[in-house]
Amino acid sequence: MRAAALQFPPGTSAGPLEPGRVLAVEQLVGHAFDEAFLELLVEQNGGPPRVRLLPLGGNVKVLERFLCVVDARENPRDAIYDVGAVWTMLQGRLAPTLVPAGGTCACVSEGC
Repeated sequence: MRAAALQFPPGTSAGPLEPGRVLAVEQLVGHAFDEAFLELLVEQNGGPPRVRLLPLGGNVKVLERFLCVVDARENPRDAIYDVGAVWTMLQGRLAPTLVPAGGTCACVSEGC
């Protein structure tokens, strides 16, 4: 999914994606991010899209925002939306191959 198709409002990205932070979060969750999710993070590091209806298996889900990858010390404003922080809060409640990607419980799976 391309960031342009989701129509993120200007100024809603958490800033440039830091490769070292991505690696740290991937190590935390136990596997690499899905390539499409990583591409989205590079284009738009989290934020609330204007296009929020996501068709999934015959249903439509409302996606409030995509999570970001940030260092809480460098970006405290967006730290609550960091993939690693959310994964830590949900640890043990997600299948091992799932990584939280967006609010209202959107996840990406390793190998999708």
